[in-house]
Amino acid sequence: MPASASDFAPESYDHPKFGRIAIRPVRADDAARIAAGFARQAAEDLRLRFFGALDEVTAEMLMHMTRFVPGEEATFVAETADGALLGGVRLVRGFAPDDAEFAITVASHVKRAGLGRRLLARAIRYARELGLKRLHGDILRENAPMLGLARALGFTLETVVEAPEVVRATLALR
Repeated sequence: MPASASDFAPESYDHPKFGRIAIRPVRADDAARIAAGFARQAAEDLRLRFFGALDEVTAEMLMHMTRFVPGEEATFVAETADGALLGGVRLVRGFAPDDAEFAITVASHVKRAGLGRRLLARAIRYARELGLKRLHGDILRENAPMLGLARALGFTLETVVEAPEVVRATLALR
């Protein structure tokens, strides 16, 4: 079992529109590019990801996004051959035993190009390597593309009783 996300070698593939893409563990020196990426995101995409308006990505948020506690947190990013970050997926353990929560962001200009599927599949593989039993993420009910992706990857979808506008996507890993 890997000690941390950095134990994983980058996974590369050729995308028909964006060229060579590597999905790799995040590094601390990615912070500036992550901040720049969020600054270019469409306001609606940020609202769907953060469940509300996001005016800025704070230094604390960037620190959280670019570090991980081995076996407890991990972030994988998708990077083009020229170094542009196109998206990322984050896993955080600790909400329940043998469970982790995921959150995913894809650059507005690359939505619906298959990158989200690749990122989430990478997170699922990592969660399985950690021996987790479940992976879950909360999605706004109106975010049909994300709900469709979760469904296509085998997640079950249930309304969060306390917040009916939110759907919890859960995947049994074993």
